[in-house]
Amino acid sequence: TYDIMHVTIERSMNTACGNRDMTRSGYPYYTTLLFAMGVCTCFCSCSREAEESWADRLRKPDLTAAEFTELFAEELAKRHPDAKVTIVSTREISVKTPEGDFKCFLDNAWNECATDPDVRQAVCLRHLSSLADTIEAERNAENGIDPDTIIPVIKDKLYLDQLKDQTTGEHPLIAERLAGDIFVVYVQDLDGRMAFLVKEDSQDLKMAMGELRRKAIENFDRIMPELTRHGKGPVYTLTIDGTYEASLLLLDDIWQSQRDAVDGDIVVSVPCRDVLLFTGSQSKEGVRKIRDIVEDIHKKS
Repeated sequence: TYDIMHVTIERSMNTACGNRDMTRSGYPYYTTLLFAMGVCTCFCSCSREAEESWADRLRKPDLTAAEFTELFAEELAKRHPDAKVTIVSTREISVKTPEGDFKCFLDNAWNECATDPDVRQAVCLRHLSSLADTIEAERNAENGIDPDTIIPVIKDKLYLDQLKDQTTGEHPLIAERLAGDIFVVYVQDLDGRMAFLVKEDSQDLKMAMGELRRKAIENFDRIMPELTRHGKGPVYTLTIDGTYEASLLLLDDIWQSQRDAVDGDIVVSVPCRDVLLFTGSQSKEGVRKIRDIVEDIHKKS
């Protein structure tokens, strides 16, 4: 099971009116508006908000959709100081960056957390992270692609579904199925920053899917930090840099070297990007412990 903590980013020139999320906009936005507040309201609330953190304000039990939008815009502007952030309407934000113009539709995010204050921060952070990935992808497209920087990354079907264009039903990423609902997507590793490769990049790469995968795995194997195994059994973890642990699934040599450590076939779980667990299929205790660990991670995420 691979649980990706990301949300919808769509690259589209058109916006559907129904189930909306984040979509690329083809129209520029020139007005910066973080909050539409009256002078009196701002004066009365500023001292209280100064004492409350952003996360505390998100957890307010009676938070409205409009307030949720304002708080999201506040953090978005903080994370992207070079962007012009505009609240177009409740649950709709436009973002103008040097890389391009984007629209953020927060309908799905608000529906997910409107009645659960404890998950609002995680929901916002996932949206913000996905938007950052998309902006980075635009920067990557402008600068060209160096094949030696391409790395494979593991994502699940839910992540790809959230990226689908509402008109075409297609997601923008270069992706191929690994097994079940697990897919391999590709990024450029740029000094610690990841830039996802999109389908439009295929024209520049001029590489077949099989060649792209071989090249990406070769690059990953070459730059991979030192691998460390933790645990005394029956459950073990493998760690490298806290970013690409899930991608270790693609390195056959590693799993050949771990066969003697487990009882039966190797069973692997990657509940999040930086956690990789494995045990043996004949170890009931190991399988049970992995399930418990994964469930606990999901509850805390």
